[in-house]
Amino acid sequence: MKMSQTPSEKETLNFQGHSHPLMDIDQLFTLEDYCLRLMHLKAYEEVSKRAGDKTVLEIGCNTGYGTRIVSSVCRRIVGVDLSLNALKVATTRYAGANINYLLIDGLKLPFADGEFDLIISFQVIEHISNYETYLSELKRVLAPAGVVVFTTPNARVRLDPGMKPWNEFHVREFVAEELDELLRNWFRQVEIQGLSASEEVYNIEYARVQKRLSEARRNAGALLPPYYELRSKVIGGAKSLLPDSAVEQIRKLVRSRRKDGGSQAEPKRLDSSILDKYSTSDFFYRSDNLDSVLDLMAICSQPKI
Repeated sequence: MKMSQTPSEKETLNFQGHSHPLMDIDQLFTLEDYCLRLMHLKAYEEVSKRAGDKTVLEIGCNTGYGTRIVSSVCRRIVGVDLSLNALKVATTRYAGANINYLLIDGLKLPFADGEFDLIISFQVIEHISNYETYLSELKRVLAPAGVVVFTTPNARVRLDPGMKPWNEFHVREFVAEELDELLRNWFRQVEIQGLSASEEVYNIEYARVQKRLSEARRNAGALLPPYYELRSKVIGGAKSLLPDSAVEQIRKLVRSRRKDGGSQAEPKRLDSSILDKYSTSDFFYRSDNLDSVLDLMAICSQPKI
């Protein structure tokens, strides 16, 4: 992708679709991996309470692990994503009689107006560069009495004020007030909740993001940009000079090295005793103290005309 200071909407979508890692909830090598998996699963458990006998759309379904969870209670669910590789995993590992998976371009949804009772878009809005396109399409395909549920990381515990997200795939991260303000441009009713956890589990995730924040602060003062920015510039420069097939080979090489850490051996999986110690019951949603929560959930209804 040809990178610039302000990438176009199409460039951002291409970057997300080609480069964003696949979510494998069984790849549990650290306690931090496990806590992240539980955070994601908790959101799907929560939204499933609203999905009974509903027609559901999931925007950004990735490999479909959450789509499958919701499918157990809804009438029908469609999972859409920009990544063909993610959808290949979804159709093999998380298929179901009432599940459809579709590849989209991120600009136009191939559905009728008002087709869905419930729309889920988890950990997506922070990747978006054009809210007009994204939210207009969600609102269009939502039934008049329907509900849209978003989740996104809480910038308050992850970033310094005004800091660019350290996650290379995030365009913008939100605090609760910012998310509420954005979504009220599209929906009359917006409720913001926050994901918290027992003290022990909370501290595991909080320590992880504080470590990344410290790294981002150091990188901000470095003479050279962090590795992922250099990588993006190299791929961007290559794309302007090389054919698409050559650029794709570069992407594959970078992804493979990132996955295995170069020549390092694969780390050992977590012991079952650790897996048995924690569960989604260690997490809960709250409506107060939103500055300290780990994740934000926005429940939106009554779309504006």
